[in-house]
Amino acid sequence: MPQVEVIRAPSDALVVVEGMFLHRDELASYWDASVFLDVPFTETAARMAVRNGSNPDPEHPATRRYVGGQRLYSDAARPWDRATFVVDNSDFTSPKVIRPDMFSTAR
Repeated sequence: MPQVEVIRAPSDALVVVEGMFLHRDELASYWDASVFLDVPFTETAARMAVRNGSNPDPEHPATRRYVGGQRLYSDAARPWDRATFVVDNSDFTSPKVIRPDMFSTAR
């Protein structure tokens, strides 16, 4: 395994971490603030289809792993409850900060 150099950020640095599943139990305590982007599976599957040619139906067998993983994560971590900010990003040209209780029921 290759050596990985550890780099420590200064105490006054702003470090931005982007990715999926970042509100799960073993990571949630590391963030001073966080954002959860709420996008229904119908929209994420459609965006993924444009990006990589996959099937746009979130219930299609080809998307089972992606959608299934997201559902497991959502059920276990409830990221909308852990996030500092929840953003409705259904229309990425017009994101809106929402209350956690407005979380999409389409997931």
